[in-house]
Amino acid sequence: MKKFLALILGFAWVACSIAGPTVDDIVRIRARFTAEGLQQASVEPGLDGRLRLVGQYKDRAQVQLAFNLAQQVVGVRWVAPTTPENVRYPGTEGIKTGILDALRKSRPVKSEGTGSGEVHALVVGVGHYEMRNIRVLPNAGNDAKMFYNYLSDKSVKRENMTLLLEEQATKAQVDAALSSLKSRIKPNDTAVLYFSTHGNKPNDLGNMAVVLHDSKIDVKRRWIDPSTALQDDEIKRFIETVSPARVMIVLDICYSGAAFAKVPGFLVATSKDLFVEEETYSTGMDQRSLNYFAGQNREQEKILIAASGPGEKSWESAPLKQSYFTYYFVQELRRRNEVQGAFDAAKPIIQSAVNKEVSAQENSPVTQTPQATFIPDVANLKF
Repeated sequence: MKKFLALILGFAWVACSIAGPTVDDIVRIRARFTAEGLQQASVEPGLDGRLRLVGQYKDRAQVQLAFNLAQQVVGVRWVAPTTPENVRYPGTEGIKTGILDALRKSRPVKSEGTGSGEVHALVVGVGHYEMRNIRVLPNAGNDAKMFYNYLSDKSVKRENMTLLLEEQATKAQVDAALSSLKSRIKPNDTAVLYFSTHGNKPNDLGNMAVVLHDSKIDVKRRWIDPSTALQDDEIKRFIETVSPARVMIVLDICYSGAAFAKVPGFLVATSKDLFVEEETYSTGMDQRSLNYFAGQNREQEKILIAASGPGEKSWESAPLKQSYFTYYFVQELRRRNEVQGAFDAAKPIIQSAVNKEVSAQENSPVTQTPQATFIPDVANLKF
């Protein structure tokens, strides 16, 4: 009888911990909005059980603040990414057009072909952070060095490449490197960005910021200070600024609640035991995020690659001393010397390795599905 009662209580606890937002939660969120001066902001339940932002906002900064405040009350997974249909603020239509246009079938793009210009690259690997309670990524630096060495072996000029590892990869240093890259890129060149590090939790559009060595956590608002991480808008602006040059962006990042579990006050802690849920929550990039980065310009050749998909981590391999994604992707790049073919070949290898090896370690099924957007549909970038 005692065992049966314990089992029932256990099920009740689980049901409570995974229950969706309540009316009381919505009241609390609206009160937080009012306290922060967001008088015309609100939330409402969506068909999927998650809350969605509604109302009017001055700018995207207000939307991001409201989104984060809602996450504080009910947790990351219970707040849906915003869409232009349910929030109103300057610039909304531009975002809507960009996303919808990116989802349409790409038309052929006139390409200058391999060898028509030079390759310029910024390669960043961060596994140790100024805030010591952010979980270490032992192999992020190795990933960056592997990718950098590949480019070097393919005769990309050293003076055209910047490698930032660990304490070198501050926000100021990354900003300076991106600015330098923009100033050097010519129309026929190729710009390559590679990042291996943590991602910040999904923002209002479901995108993640890139966590850097000196990224600071705002404990009061439970987010990483936007001025200290590389934001989605900054990546998008970089792509637009260097147009019509070809762009390749590789993001070996994901958000994992466990990465920030030791930062006091960062994760949600409510009567629903959402702290436990948050600590186990993780997610990679989805096609919507990559399409957001891609933007509206269909004449610019763009390759956007992410290591893992929604609800997934980007896993590291202790024996390889690399992330599974970077190790196998670079291996296939060396074999094929052509980016799209290398991605297509590496993807099932990564999926199989993670499913077999990590699932055994975790004693539960684990998946990792690399994501990619190619504009045009068939990319011809070779090194």
